[in-house]
Amino acid sequence: LQDLLVTDPGRLFIVDGPTLPDLLDEATWTLIADAATQRGIPAFMAAKMQPWYLSLMLAIPSCAMSDMVAGASGLDHMISADATAAGVPLQALEPYTTLFDIFQSDSIAEQVDLLRVNLLAPDLQQKMFVAMLDRYFAEDIGRLWEMSRIALEDVPGLDAAEGAAMFTEMQDALLDQRNRNWIPVITDAAQTHDDILIAVGAAHLIGDQG
Repeated sequence: LQDLLVTDPGRLFIVDGPTLPDLLDEATWTLIADAATQRGIPAFMAAKMQPWYLSLMLAIPSCAMSDMVAGASGLDHMISADATAAGVPLQALEPYTTLFDIFQSDSIAEQVDLLRVNLLAPDLQQKMFVAMLDRYFAEDIGRLWEMSRIALEDVPGLDAAEGAAMFTEMQDALLDQRNRNWIPVITDAAQTHDDILIAVGAAHLIGDQG
């Protein structure tokens, strides 16, 4: 992945054409630049990020971003480290470029809309993050997912119907379709190993397509 970002920086950054300050009105860009700065991302760097990538960065509260920069490991890294230490072979469920491909399949205009969606007020975003952790450890991920859907109603300037359609499209692309794509990989692994452990994000467990 690190090699790819060096050889193909266009995966994450705007290498040709207008940058984000050119694509957004001044007020919106000012809000985005301020939010990026709070997360340790200089405005000049944020200006050249692909809109979908910057939206992911802004979805992380500034307090959580500081933990990540400090090197705190998530559960995925902990599981990988334990498996490696125990000599258990690892296999990916999908190519590491999958999320890149999903987000980059949207037009720049659609990506900019997603960027606006993540401009929740800092205090609301902080509350959402705390609620996310609470619901995660309470094993109540379905409620968390619906909270995210409802939170779209608080995004300034976003039409409710447009927000609902955007959320449904995101759920299909990020969760449901990927779940279906993983089934053959899981089936093959189960046929060639006596025991397997499947580690996925908790949102992949909810609903009829979970």
